[in-house]
Amino acid sequence: MARRAAGDDLDPADRRILRELQKDGRISIADLAERVGLTATPCWRRVRDMEQRGVIRGYACLVDPAAAGFEVEALVQVTLERHAALAINEFVAELKAIPNVVECLSLTGPYDAQLRVLAPSIAAFEQLLMNRLMKIAGVAHLNSAIVLNRLVDRAELPV
Repeated sequence: MARRAAGDDLDPADRRILRELQKDGRISIADLAERVGLTATPCWRRVRDMEQRGVIRGYACLVDPAAAGFEVEALVQVTLERHAALAINEFVAELKAIPNVVECLSLTGPYDAQLRVLAPSIAAFEQLLMNRLMKIAGVAHLNSAIVLNRLVDRAELPV
């Protein structure tokens, strides 16, 4: 039998809850229940259940990078020399030690990974690229692009 994805178990009320929580993760259960058309106790149970199943991974504060002093956002595509599990694990461990690397995606196609990197300036990005990213063992090639503007930027999933 085929395994069902976690999202297959979401009914319309769960999806309404998720949409509201994505808009405001600090909303009270009472207000959330009112917005989604439930009473507080069943709403709280649904939220708790989705947290326990991993549908809701957590709650966060979204910070504007420029307002926090990161004037440069860059996308860095990475080609690795080897694709053995140990080499990939070491690469990921090195990236996790660099706070300016805020996202790493494993890719299909010509690159093995894409990084989202924040820096306070072009000079700081250059230093990070040359002194940290290019020196990670197993990196064969890097290609970078500076983000000029975010034309679509949403944190909410279309649940």
